[in-house]
Amino acid sequence: MTKGKTIWILGLPSSGKTTLGRELFEDLKIWGWDVEHFDGDDLRTTICKNLGFTRKDRIENVRRVRYMCNLLNSHGIWVVVSFITPYQEMRDKNRKFIEDYTEIWANAPLEVCIKRDTKGIYNKGKDGSIEFVTGISDDFDNPKNSDVICYTDREGIDESVEKILRVVFKNRYKLSK
Repeated sequence: MTKGKTIWILGLPSSGKTTLGRELFEDLKIWGWDVEHFDGDDLRTTICKNLGFTRKDRIENVRRVRYMCNLLNSHGIWVVVSFITPYQEMRDKNRKFIEDYTEIWANAPLEVCIKRDTKGIYNKGKDGSIEFVTGISDDFDNPKNSDVICYTDREGIDESVEKILRVVFKNRYKLSK
C-alpha cells in the first residue's frame, strides 16, 4: 500500500487557507487520490471543541490533527490541512513527526486579512471582546522553512494551487494511481 501524504496549509485568519485547501482537495479527488480535508473551523466544532485559543490549547489542537494525519497517512490516505498553526514549534513538530509532510504558507499581509474577515474576528480582537486573535492579540511566527509560499493577496487560486502541485508531485508521485 502506498503511504499517504500530508499537505499542511497555514497562515493568518482570512489568508486563504481554506480556499486553497478546498481547491487542492477537489483536484486530488478528481485525479483519483484518496484524500481528506481538515479545516480548523470544522475541527473546532468536533474533536477539538473542548479547546480554546490559548497557546497551550492551540498546541494541543495541532497535536490532535497531526495524530489524525499520521493515522490516515498510514492507510494510504492523503490529508490536506487548513489550519492557522501560528507557532514555529508546532510546524517543527509536524515536520518531525509526519513522515511525508509538505508545508504551505498562505501568505497575505495582515491588512488584507482584516479586509477579508467576514466573521469580524479581527475587530473583536482589537476591541478586546475576543482574546488570543492571531495577528492582533496573539503571535503568528512567520514560517522559517515552508515548502511553498502562496502570496494569496496577489496570486489567483489556480496559480497558487499550481505552485503547490508542482512541489507535491515533483519526482515523487504520479497524477493518477
